[in-house]
Amino acid sequence: MPIPTVAPELVAKAKAELDAHLRDIVAWHFSPETGCPYWLDWAAKNFDPRKEVTKTEDLLKFGHFADESLRDLQPEVWVPAAFKGKPYNIFETGGTTGMPKQRIGWNDYKVDYSEFSEKISDAHFPRGGAWLMMGPTGPRRLRLAIEHLANVRGSSCYFIDLDPRFVKKLITNKQYDVAKQYMTHVVDQATLILKNRKVTGLFTTPKLLEAIAEKVNSLGRWHPRRLLRRHLHEAAGSALHRRGVAGEPHRLLPDLRQHAHGPRRQRPASARGQLQRHLLRPAAPRRPARREPGQDR
Repeated sequence: MPIPTVAPELVAKAKAELDAHLRDIVAWHFSPETGCPYWLDWAAKNFDPRKEVTKTEDLLKFGHFADESLRDLQPEVWVPAAFKGKPYNIFETGGTTGMPKQRIGWNDYKVDYSEFSEKISDAHFPRGGAWLMMGPTGPRRLRLAIEHLANVRGSSCYFIDLDPRFVKKLITNKQYDVAKQYMTHVVDQATLILKNRKVTGLFTTPKLLEAIAEKVNSLGRWHPRRLLRRHLHEAAGSALHRRGVAGEPHRLLPDLRQHAHGPRRQRPASARGQLQRHLLRPAAPRRPARREPGQDR
């Protein structure tokens, strides 16, 4: 099969537009009227990028960025003159190896996730209702981003916090029992929300999703089926689809539906097995059922 080609004039046009965009960015960051102290100081010690960086190939002149500056310097050095006096958000990396690297921002996460909202399906990122985010919040951009995404789509968002720094420390110190207790603590909070609130979307990690499924399985015979079928199935479907797993929630979590209706003679595979298989590979497309000749459609 021949490889598609693009007309040379279109490539040249796109290249010219990209270079023009780059010059605008460089001019903004290295002009005293708009730039931040860090990059203005860098230009004074090295060269003026406004004169020497005019096309994408020139970006190599910068060399590698000293990202330890994000750990060592005060956030104020990154504030552009155009944003001086405006309070900013501070976001951090994991921080499991000492002082975390920090970055600042204003409305970038809102712009990013507003645009993202226009490209996703209402079936898997439901509008209205309420969402639940179960994961790291604190100094992380994702917490604000998910809440903004929910708000843009007409939803509110509940949060169950997870401290990965604490978990990493427990594992490093081989305090596995404490780590397990902490995971149980987090899962208990999530199942309490799922039981008492109408959650239509769930954002979490595969491991926590699996733990929620096992927790609800253990309670399924006593809790009303409304919790299992309406809340967890829809929420888990959103979480799995976000991880790139295609399929309908009731197909991905048959074991949970089984317990919602009570025990049956033949015990199905465990929730752990069901979720592990479907998180590791996409669900196969559903084939149409066979029909006998003369059978009504």
